[in-house]
Amino acid sequence: GARLLICSEIGSEGRNFQFASELVLFDLPFNCDLIEQRIGRLDRIGQKRDINIHIPVFADHATAQWAGVLDSVLDAFSHPNPTAQPLLLKYEQDIRQWLEQGATPNELAEAIRAEQAEMKAAFEAGRDRLLELHSCPPKAREHARDMSITHIEDEGELNDFVELFADAFGLEVNDLDSDCILIAPGDHMLVPDLPHLPEDGFMATTNRDVALSRDDVQFLSWEHPFIDQALELITSGPAGNAAVGYIENHEYKTGDCLIQLQFTARCPAPRALQIERFLPTNAMHLTMTPRGDLKVNEPELGEFVLPLKRGTARGLVEQKEAQIRPLISKLEKMGMGQLDKMIERAQNKATAAYDARKQRLASLAKTNPSISESVIAGVELEGERVSEALSRAQLTLDSVRLVFCG
Repeated sequence: GARLLICSEIGSEGRNFQFASELVLFDLPFNCDLIEQRIGRLDRIGQKRDINIHIPVFADHATAQWAGVLDSVLDAFSHPNPTAQPLLLKYEQDIRQWLEQGATPNELAEAIRAEQAEMKAAFEAGRDRLLELHSCPPKAREHARDMSITHIEDEGELNDFVELFADAFGLEVNDLDSDCILIAPGDHMLVPDLPHLPEDGFMATTNRDVALSRDDVQFLSWEHPFIDQALELITSGPAGNAAVGYIENHEYKTGDCLIQLQFTARCPAPRALQIERFLPTNAMHLTMTPRGDLKVNEPELGEFVLPLKRGTARGLVEQKEAQIRPLISKLEKMGMGQLDKMIERAQNKATAAYDARKQRLASLAKTNPSISESVIAGVELEGERVSEALSRAQLTLDSVRLVFCG
């Protein structure tokens, strides 16, 4: 390849020259940031060698003195130095006079070096504080590595969800090949229209590589508009809000029934406030055992609950209806009575989070002038808006499940 690359200031903008390690600066502008930018064209990811900087100057000339000031006083060549440009602007007139006179005022040089040391110490203190807050501990790093994109995008789980949703709401899902499916409206859909489901359907895959290689196939993930709409339809609509099952190997009598109620929190607020950080949508889970014991937010029975045939389930519910209805009403009232405590816990959590955020900004503002009082005031105002929104939260009975003991 070429042995020599000659580049203008404009020509180097946005370019990466990490393949070169010898840098010749034909001039030295009176701007430390611009000099650092020039060096940064070579000092990129992929640079494997030390960068040697060559500066042609005239002997006993202002250019030689300016190069000396940049090197020994402002320290602009050995490493990125955020203090160089602010000091140059502050002492610009003194430095220009210094270069015009051709003298070497040691007092000025020492003053600049001393102030530079103080500024570097302040920068380092602020940087250490920031790193302490945002560095990734080894255990968290290992957990993040385990929770890779492949793990999060659980293809089997998403495919199962699509099939169950299609079966419940009357959609058609046909396998086109081992990786692609066709999702289309069925003849007996429970909902008249799904905005993200075209009349002719659409081809989809949960395999990212297949989606990237084919323009006619959509990549199906939990963030896909169709899946998002399906989840919204399930959680907000009447379908699926009642279920009946049974369990074996239990401690209760055959024919006994556990009643489970799921409550959803509704908190009208702008999405930007991210209220779910403090008050999750799935707010509370109540279970009443056949003995009358009440369990709040305890682990669900999960995979231990087995399905019942429709006729069997209807017969059991009709047989126990007179006993079950009053208990459900009682549980619903008990759940609603927990709202004030939930709001209080959510507001305490929000207050702690925003207080910590304000303290962090106040600490950083001591070494970072870009963090103004208005920024901290904005965080405080946001915290007040979150607290006000939480005070308007409401609980809604979302679903009921009856679990009979077999």
